Amino acid sequence: MRTTTRTLKQSSTGRSTAQRDGLNPRTTTRTVQRLGARSQPRQQPRPVGRGLSPKQGRSRSPLFGILSLVCFALFWIFLLIAVNSLVVGAQAGDGKRMAASGMLGLFSFIWPFVGLALGIVGVIKKNSVTILGIIGLGFNGLLLLWVIIGMVSK
Repeated sequence: MRTTTRTLKQSSTGRSTAQRDGLNPRTTTRTVQRLGARSQPRQQPRPVGRGLSPKQGRSRSPLFGILSLVCFALFWIFLLIAVNSLVVGAQAGDGKRMAASGMLGLFSFIWPFVGLALGIVGVIKKNSVTILGIIGLGFNGLLLLWVIIGMVSK
């Protein structure tokens, strides 16, 4: 219900209701309630700077988590291409192809380190979606752990 305050007006007899009641008409006000009027919520002032409202904040970006998962996928893609090229080169007896596939296989092991770093950044960075960073960190960390255990066990 909306309430407004206004000064009393004079009646048709020339006297206001405040004068009739013995009150000072200049300082006397009365509250008038409008039926059916709704109170409107106050608007928050807009912050200066980037134009973001206090409720909105900054958007949460899943970029680093997604890039970490992409690095995990790139490792497997490059490794499968290298293994396929190695098998074809071995069947054909092509030494250059086998050397190139070996280099591609070694290059594929760079991606888990990059993915691990991006996963760490995705977890630590403020205003980022941390669940994707945690998933990427876990996949790349387990992949590197598997590689390290495989190298040490032999």
